Amino acid sequence: AAWWRGLRRALDRAITRTQLRGAAAGTARQRFWGAQLRFFREVQTAAKVPYVAERAKEAVAAGKSVVVGLQSTGEAGLRDVMAEAHAKVGDAAPGLVAAARSSARAFVQQHFPVQPAPEPLEEIDDAVVRKILTTDRGPPSAEHVARWKAARRAAAEKQGEPIPELVALRDAILQRLDDLPVPPSPLDDLIDRLGGPDTVAEMTGRGLRVARKNGRYRYEQRFDASRDQDSTTTNLRERAAFQDGKKRIAIISDAASTGVSLHAAIGSKGAQHRRVHVTLELAWSADKCIQQLGRTHRSHQATAPVYALLATDLGGEARFAAAVAKRLASLGALTKGDRRAASGQDLGDFDLDTPQGRDALKNVARACRDYGRDPRSVAANVDPDGAENDALRAAVAMARDAARARSTRRAAYDAFAPYLYEEAPQLYNASDETSMLAAAAHHAYDTLDLEPKKDGDVRLFLNRLQATPVADQKLLFQYFSVAHAAVVKAAKAAGSYDAGLASVRASSVVVNAVTTVDVDAVSGASTKLYELTLDRGASFDAAQDQLRTGRANARPGDNDPDATRRSFRGAGFYISNHTNTRTKRPYIMMAVRKANAAQTFLITRPNTGANATELFAHDIISKYTCHAGGLPSASDEEREQLRKAWTLEYESSHNQDNGGRLKRLGLVAGNVLPLWPALAQTVAERQVEMNKEDQRLRAVRVVLPSETIVGVRFPTHVLNTLR
Repeated sequence: AAWWRGLRRALDRAITRTQLRGAAAGTARQRFWGAQLRFFREVQTAAKVPYVAERAKEAVAAGKSVVVGLQSTGEAGLRDVMAEAHAKVGDAAPGLVAAARSSARAFVQQHFPVQPAPEPLEEIDDAVVRKILTTDRGPPSAEHVARWKAARRAAAEKQGEPIPELVALRDAILQRLDDLPVPPSPLDDLIDRLGGPDTVAEMTGRGLRVARKNGRYRYEQRFDASRDQDSTTTNLRERAAFQDGKKRIAIISDAASTGVSLHAAIGSKGAQHRRVHVTLELAWSADKCIQQLGRTHRSHQATAPVYALLATDLGGEARFAAAVAKRLASLGALTKGDRRAASGQDLGDFDLDTPQGRDALKNVARACRDYGRDPRSVAANVDPDGAENDALRAAVAMARDAARARSTRRAAYDAFAPYLYEEAPQLYNASDETSMLAAAAHHAYDTLDLEPKKDGDVRLFLNRLQATPVADQKLLFQYFSVAHAAVVKAAKAAGSYDAGLASVRASSVVVNAVTTVDVDAVSGASTKLYELTLDRGASFDAAQDQLRTGRANARPGDNDPDATRRSFRGAGFYISNHTNTRTKRPYIMMAVRKANAAQTFLITRPNTGANATELFAHDIISKYTCHAGGLPSASDEEREQLRKAWTLEYESSHNQDNGGRLKRLGLVAGNVLPLWPALAQTVAERQVEMNKEDQRLRAVRVVLPSETIVGVRFPTHVLNTLR
């Protein structure tokens, strides 16, 4: 983590020194975050290898067969190492290759700027170029003009000589990288610990690897050229060896797992060995993880597999576990018709990318950012009676020990200890624990380099978290966890909490058609297609009701009669400073302050109703003007002007256009699982007709006056394909 922090500071210095601007500077920083994420993901996976190897040996000794799933193979890093060492297939290797180190090295070598950026080129019109190139023989041809402009552009884009200072800085960074104790590539390390290629069936897409034979490591081609044409043929042979019980351990990657069956198939020679499926590396996509889990759980199997989704206790890896948990929770709701059927025990603990998770992260971010002004805000997010506080205490203790070695944090620690304990004595027994929570959480969050507008982005938060020191990572993640628990507890008390399913928001729902497409002959369970029309809008009367309710959360100064009539007034109606390009009218909205959130507002618009997106006070101040008709002191004329403006937007949006109130929704409900392959195939075949939201097979809930429907949302214009 220290090396990456140093690299980030050096990168900022290099961008400034080379005068990279705009998109070029943004691209360099984006590549940095991507390289950092890949590095720590690889290191976290490698850290789990010793544990997986021991558990796999125990399972085999107990008569089971083991399947280990991962996503990446590290072959690209291996090829880079071989190229740098001028090694060839068959040459001796010094040992197993650290793919994480290789990917970090590639980023520094290829994307660390050391040459001055070219000066911006002013475009010259063709008419001017023709005038420049015109001679006594006449004007130039179009081809001549194009060649001249291309040559001018190439000359302008030619970078200058490397800056010696930055070259030396880059070389020092690479030298420090070589000194880091980076673990070897997880795939090669795991195979080596389990006895080598003769014992393990490898089904991946790579062609090269490092393997140990007769006590020596060598670079070798994975497939045998005398028998196989490529890795696909090798994978088929390896699969047969595993299914026949000749090899009791198999490793599959994302590239080679599609269409492969590794279940305990009835009639196969290895049917007596129950499968133990271990996910060494969680997928970037939850769907990919679900697909890989399906390799060992299929029809016509002698025994069902045992699944183990392996994750470290580092907060950063929760980003991947959260995605898988959300997907499993959704599938559980479909297969059992129950939102609690998340296949398991407590996958909800991992499902953090939820409305409650986003709210909790915003609370954490605000508290950490407000620490200098009001340290009490950190303690306000924690439920003092929460069971998670023991884990938070342990994380605080770890962070405290790390902080005392740093003079900057020690100063903050000493400054706020007496004050914070005096204000929040109920949180912890010792004053130093409470103050350390405030000081360390503020410091740790600051290192994530997150813009305020990204404060609710759970996935980005967990990605950045991976690169923080372990003590800070555990502290910040545990703080986020207890804040999340406090938000969930409040939502349950208010009756608004629900896990695993998203509720479709609408002011009214009309059922246009219901078609039964399938009835199971044994159970009698039916599959139905619903065609619905949703009205998302909010009338002026409905918006006023929400405003009256929202004013219960008013802050001192809201609606102050002495304030300027059109200044920011907290809860109220607001007119945008920008105009709708289609209607040529300014946007209008109603904002109410969110409970227990001083600077966050819930938004309602006439065409879309209550929005899931929230706005901060500073956004409203900079982009909107308060409408006087919504103030308690408004005149009758001002109130009527507001009513007309809102009603005009409400009534003119009664359509299905983009931004309109009406939205058609297709829902496949009932006995959905048998139709799942058909749904997936339809999406694959007709995805060019769908937007990104329609391409995702998501389980949702629609509440009707007489019933609640749980099903998979599906675009209405392709429902006929399923009939």
